[in-house]
Amino acid sequence: MPGGFSNNEGTALRARDGAFKVFVVSNTIAMCSSLVVVFCFLWAWKDPMTFMLLQLAWGHQLTVIACLAMLVSLMTAVYVVVAEKCFWLAVTVILICCGAPVVVCAILGWDVAFLPLGPFTN
Repeated sequence: MPGGFSNNEGTALRARDGAFKVFVVSNTIAMCSSLVVVFCFLWAWKDPMTFMLLQLAWGHQLTVIACLAMLVSLMTAVYVVVAEKCFWLAVTVILICCGAPVVVCAILGWDVAFLPLGPFTN
């Protein structure tokens, strides 16, 4: 638990911090969207001959969302734990995480967030 856990009260020590709340929400979004992607792709193999392009598109979009949510989760977890003692380190991690999507888009193109179905859609 970022920031620690109280064994006496059974709660997170930083539960009232804004950064901790952002961590919890982004971590939940990352986990849930990742699970939905797994089930989309597992369900698609039930009948691979009629694999739905819609399932592929949903899986792609949710994978992008999950990756971005994981970055936010990492940034906020590091901020909660490290910022009080070593602010420059927290800022460095945040800058690196903010740069990651830019690097991905620079390598793969800015339309990486969208799955072009092109001639396959009616």
